[in-house]
Amino acid sequence: RSNHNALENRNKKMKHRRVNNGCLIYSIGVNAQHLGFEMGIQQILTQEAEDTIEGYQQGTPFCEIHVFDPDGYHEKLVIGDGIHYHNWGIKSSIEDSSLDDNQGDVQFKTFQQTVRELNHEGYVVDIMKVDCKMCEWSIYQDWFEYDGDEDEQVSSDESSPFTGLAMIQQLLVEVHGTPEQSVNAFFERLTEENYVIFHKDANTEQFSGTSQDYAFLKLAPT
Repeated sequence: RSNHNALENRNKKMKHRRVNNGCLIYSIGVNAQHLGFEMGIQQILTQEAEDTIEGYQQGTPFCEIHVFDPDGYHEKLVIGDGIHYHNWGIKSSIEDSSLDDNQGDVQFKTFQQTVRELNHEGYVVDIMKVDCKMCEWSIYQDWFEYDGDEDEQVSSDESSPFTGLAMIQQLLVEVHGTPEQSVNAFFERLTEENYVIFHKDANTEQFSGTSQDYAFLKLAPT
């Protein structure tokens, strides 16, 4: 009950910030070494905007999409319009404290550092896709670290009064394996945050058949 009350109080004081078109997408991990998801959803939502929004400029990407992966795919792949590639991986702010920010040519940042660097503190992310081969179990707690001053006014030319994202509306997560120390806590935390599963699909072709694709939707507090 105390967790529910804390979540309810946090939701009450959120002042959601949005990018220009109101479409912000995060993608942690490049899926199957291509950007099919990112380019596909950009095409679908841009087409919908062109069809439904009066005066919308044809060919202008509707969504601001940020991709995070340390394997340098920006040098190997075509990056579509409106897609911003960041050449770093996401590490936990709680676990793996021994993981250096830089390991050779591979760079890691926490989710909080990433949100702060992009100046997205207090923003709503409409969709976040996570496919990072086991990192989901160690970084999920950081997705929900939010704080904001309910009496503070948001201004685009001032430093943000928020820390973390205000909300992630949809989560698309590929989970890998079932680590005993993490799996129950992962789903319990998502339940506490008012997420429900609206799709589940087994990925039997990769990760020895032990990975599952989950789609979560955040419900409004009751």
